[in-house]
Amino acid sequence: MAEQKRYLLKRSTLIKVFLFVIAILCLSFLRPLLFPLLWILFIGVAISFRARFGAPILLLISGIILTTAVSIFYTGEFNLSNNLLSLFFLLPPILIFFSRPQIHDTSLRSYFDSFIYGITALLIANNCIGFVQHFLHPESDDSFIGFYGTHGLGLHTLSMVNFLIGMYHFFNYQQTKNKKHLLIFLFFVLSAIFCFYGLGLIVFFLSIIVYNLSLRNFIKTILIGFLSFCLLATSLYFFRHQTFVYNYENIQKAQSFFQEDLPPKYASNVPRKLILYRNYVRGFGKDAMLFLFGSGPGTFNSRSYFLLNGDYSKSKFIETLLGKHEPKYAAQYVHVLWNSEDTSQQKYTDGTRNEPFSSFIALLAEYGAVIFFFLLILTLKRYKYITQSLIQLSAADTKAITYGKFVKFSTIYIGISLLADNYLEYPEIMLIYVLSILLITIYVQSQSHRPIINENTSNP
Repeated sequence: MAEQKRYLLKRSTLIKVFLFVIAILCLSFLRPLLFPLLWILFIGVAISFRARFGAPILLLISGIILTTAVSIFYTGEFNLSNNLLSLFFLLPPILIFFSRPQIHDTSLRSYFDSFIYGITALLIANNCIGFVQHFLHPESDDSFIGFYGTHGLGLHTLSMVNFLIGMYHFFNYQQTKNKKHLLIFLFFVLSAIFCFYGLGLIVFFLSIIVYNLSLRNFIKTILIGFLSFCLLATSLYFFRHQTFVYNYENIQKAQSFFQEDLPPKYASNVPRKLILYRNYVRGFGKDAMLFLFGSGPGTFNSRSYFLLNGDYSKSKFIETLLGKHEPKYAAQYVHVLWNSEDTSQQKYTDGTRNEPFSSFIALLAEYGAVIFFFLLILTLKRYKYITQSLIQLSAADTKAITYGKFVKFSTIYIGISLLADNYLEYPEIMLIYVLSILLITIYVQSQSHRPIINENTSNP
């Protein structure tokens, strides 16, 4: 018995070290290693938690193979490199999210607690360095990087992680009334704001509104959101006037999208992110085969496409490895919106509002509505199972309340963010989210003392 306890303790410790290593990879200049290590990390997670995968996942993968074959025959294009690269990015997070762990949490502190506090420690250290960097270079909007680095989306994903983990500590404060968590929440929100990711801030406020959406709380939430927005706008006006003017002008330009028959000299005012949505409707909405089965993984506006189109990738490593590819629908509807000839900082056509990136559109356009809605149904069923389980556990353990609130908010936040960028293909943000879901699932299993594989059909 003593040997078994020592074995379980050793195993638990090794798993926590492994989770902390993943946190370091997601939150440091080592983030480029996530690309070659992505499948190795997935295998490590699957082995550590003895993950199993049910029939719905096998059906999903089979469906992707079938719809991809249909799109190849229909479009007349065979973009193997694009297909494989897209699946390389997408499948590990999806498999982790839907996996069924077969172990109980035997440690005093749950794996999720260890993971979230490891991330918290790394973020605090990184943000402290970031504030020093910012005050040394106050003229720059990109100085707040700490040891996170500028790889990938840089400050965008750093801002997202700060908001996400900050909200966990806010929910923890609500339950424990421990002011330490409130201070951490305020510190992380301030850090996220100093990342100067305007769209991320808007998504954060929208997520809070959606999270609190009910007739009883709606007016209160709107009022708090409006006051918070006014406070932020006032702070920018007095302390970062140039940033305030820049964002105000962009909001004015966005109104051009709703005007018909714009003169050519005003057409450039329309945010290209909005044009992307319009182009998808025009190109795919009237073609039933394209709408249902897509143009093929990695062939429209995903990160995979941009890494292989010969124009966007900075290192050219992926392009050199897999070759340059320009699928026809991406060339017609997306490349014209984002390329080195028409997009530049000097012409003020770079910015987030002009980036034609959206995982929502990428999934719909590349994988088709059949796979998109099947994946959406599976996601909602998994979300429903976890949240309902946490509600049942909350009567005996207040930790379940904190976890439940975090699952709800993080899912809303990630979901809305997927409308704005290709975050589904950025492991540094998706691994944090899907691992959180997996580790909270393990907590549910350990508290209910029954294996998830025997759950009813509400658990896909």
